[in-house]
Amino acid sequence: MTRRQSAFTLIELLVVVAIVTLLISMLVPSLTKARELARTTICKTQMHNIGLAVLNYGQDFNGSIPPRAEKASGEKWGMEKSKVPGSWIHMGLLYSEGYAENTGIFICPNQAETALVTKYGFGENSINWGNAGYWYFPGGPQYYQRDNIDKFPHQSVIVTDFDPFYTENPVYYPDNHHPNGNNVLTLGGEVRFVPREITEGLAWQWTELDQY
Repeated sequence: MTRRQSAFTLIELLVVVAIVTLLISMLVPSLTKARELARTTICKTQMHNIGLAVLNYGQDFNGSIPPRAEKASGEKWGMEKSKVPGSWIHMGLLYSEGYAENTGIFICPNQAETALVTKYGFGENSINWGNAGYWYFPGGPQYYQRDNIDKFPHQSVIVTDFDPFYTENPVYYPDNHHPNGNNVLTLGGEVRFVPREITEGLAWQWTELDQY
């Protein structure tokens, strides 16, 4: 008597495919969420290291933080590489002066690759375009003005996410590298995740977070 070989029927195969598809559809959101959580954590760690670099810089320069380089009608955020070859300004000074080991800490892990994003997240000009990564608020509007960190509350925001664009607006706003909010670094070295409804309404000029 000949034994029939067992084999998948077309219906059984379709059922298996449907089950696998269902499992994948259930796992993908969890994996995506886990990956985003990991990137947000890396972002916070990088901002924390920037905060340590700023505070160490301040200790060595009588409480001053890296200054801005361009005159503006009001306070601005900024992070650029100078037009002068080999020179750095703003947060770039933290790298050139040895307070930050590498320039990679200045770029959020969720930073999108665009034509304007430079290798290290620093712009090629000392004007307000072509810059990416984290942006930093260095203080007042004058050329190379140095503000003393001791006169500002420790909860003042100095670093946040940013994407490149051109504007003449003296106020800059954070970008949405992370879903539903932004990581921000305070002058006291604390890194916090702030909901989008708060970040979109802030002018980011030495804004304190105690009220939120």
